[in-house]
Amino acid sequence: MKKIFAVFLVAIMFACQQKKDHTENGINGNLTQEVTADTLTYSYDSVKVYSKTPLSPNRQVIDTAKAVITYPVFANKKLNQLVEENALFSYNPDKEKPKSYKESVTNFIADFDAFKNENKSSFQTWFRNIDINVLPQWKNYVGLQYTLVEYTGGAHGSTIITYKNYNARTLNLQTTDSLIKPGTKKELTKIAEQIFRKDEKLSPTQSLDNYFFEKGIFVLPENFKLNKNGITFLYNIYEIKPYSSGRTALFIPYNDIKQILQANPILPAIN
Repeated sequence: MKKIFAVFLVAIMFACQQKKDHTENGINGNLTQEVTADTLTYSYDSVKVYSKTPLSPNRQVIDTAKAVITYPVFANKKLNQLVEENALFSYNPDKEKPKSYKESVTNFIADFDAFKNENKSSFQTWFRNIDINVLPQWKNYVGLQYTLVEYTGGAHGSTIITYKNYNARTLNLQTTDSLIKPGTKKELTKIAEQIFRKDEKLSPTQSLDNYFFEKGIFVLPENFKLNKNGITFLYNIYEIKPYSSGRTALFIPYNDIKQILQANPILPAIN
């Protein structure tokens, strides 16, 4: 994700303005740049917390748990609320959902401290990085990519990418159903499966039992982003393949589904 972010910064470097760093209550916030891109003006800010619990009794070991959230800040307060709400979650059903970025990172570090207190012989450090990036925009469309990279022990960490798509004027969340005509979901799925089989080098009748589709029946995820030329659906790790196979992106050109697309101001002009 850092490499992707670096490329993004290079692309917009002439529209960026450096801001000063600030620290409050042990939490660092860096307003890294101000960006004017396409239709919305925004800046990036962040919150970061390090655990004060030593990972090891060896004083030369300075590594410890860390939690960071980097997020865009828009002029529109309602949009900022939507961006923040989508980044806040709790794995523990007995705990309330955090109310802010600051509370989210603080809770993660508190969970690590509690775990470390009960498992003093464990020297595995935890980390959570949440990067929220604004996708390329056009009139009436704003898309967000949430990238969660996390490790809380075990054989490996996890990376989950989630997309959120909004009508920039109404701030209504866009779903697959808001893009296609009523009653055409099966047709969309049929077209998507044809593309999926081609991408995976499968015949039209070959079994999907090697994937994690329930009962071997192909389904589209609701996780997608919009591009100027089509829709990219994303299956995260473990959704349809084992961890070692990573994520699977499925791109569907608008021209392949233009007969079932409904009028929607966030969709670009389709020839």
